[in-house]
Amino acid sequence: MVEKVILTRLEDDKLLAKGVKFTSKAGKKHIAPTPVKRLSSDGPAKLSALLDQHLNNDASPAFPAQKHQYELLREILQSKDDASIHCYMAPFQMNVEAGSAASKYFSPVTEGNYVTMLAALSHPFSRGSVHINSADVNDKPIIDPRYLSHPLDNEILARHVQFMETLIRTEPLTSSFEEEGRRIPANTHVKTLEEARNLGPRTITSNFHPSGTCAMMPKDLGGVVDEQLIVYGTTNLRIAGASIFPLEPRGNIQSKIYQIAPPPAAYV
Repeated sequence: MVEKVILTRLEDDKLLAKGVKFTSKAGKKHIAPTPVKRLSSDGPAKLSALLDQHLNNDASPAFPAQKHQYELLREILQSKDDASIHCYMAPFQMNVEAGSAASKYFSPVTEGNYVTMLAALSHPFSRGSVHINSADVNDKPIIDPRYLSHPLDNEILARHVQFMETLIRTEPLTSSFEEEGRRIPANTHVKTLEEARNLGPRTITSNFHPSGTCAMMPKDLGGVVDEQLIVYGTTNLRIAGASIFPLEPRGNIQSKIYQIAPPPAAYV
């Protein structure tokens, strides 16, 4: 998953009046799965046009499964209720400018009380890569997530960022935020779709649920393991983990990993 972060300064007096205290430690988070086609009355038509614009004739010779994956993702996004984004609201500061390490990312490095609002892609179209760096097993692999490398991801994110700005300006939220209050990054009050598009590359980061690097798919489509979790070209090497997912699961990957564990345990 990839995500986009917006933070807004809260008025201290309003917080105290409401008896609310925001801390740097992870507290309760509110999560709302949201379909992009429901963001406006003409959302389904706009989504179809967007998918046609960016997916028609879009295929990668280097990755034969991409065409099949994109067809499935199109079907999912156009389904009645499936979410294109998970919108999060958390009562603590998340600062993408503080550094990529989680210890810095979740640290309150900017003075003041903040609440985090972000949108996380449920079904990304961008594809990253993981490759060995050398024959030395102690060398770290080369990881390139290639966030937003497919333009459709940023188009979908941008529309949800606009929607989050609408939420902020709607009661009961609006009375809890400073009007044009401070943001992280600074001056990121989104008013147009183009401004939302430009915000993406500035605030994109991991959602810390990596998967899909050794997909269970037919070998001729670029798969790494078969339905018995055996790595193609081997007889007794199996992979059991999030890396076998051929598509990014919607939401947290933990429960899916639990489902993967029993079969290989039985094989062994």
